[in-house]
Amino acid sequence: MDKYKIAACLGIVLSTAGTLLVFVFGIPKRQRSEGREFMAGVVERRKPIVDPREEARNERFGRAGIACMVMGAFLQVISIIATM
Repeated sequence: MDKYKIAACLGIVLSTAGTLLVFVFGIPKRQRSEGREFMAGVVERRKPIVDPREEARNERFGRAGIACMVMGAFLQVISIIATM
């Protein structure tokens, strides 16, 4: 099998794995459960997760999922460009 076809297949697998990770663990939050203030002074609070370790784990796996999706797309684009 050609090395570019292998790279394309690996890209598809990485993209799929990343999508599953983000689907299961969620998109990483830019801000934690403490809440945030708006200009009007209203504070929005999210329901805190019982275990802060679980929140950190979800954020780590969410970021890993996004990284897998980006790397998978990159591998697919490179393999398509290389076979032209």
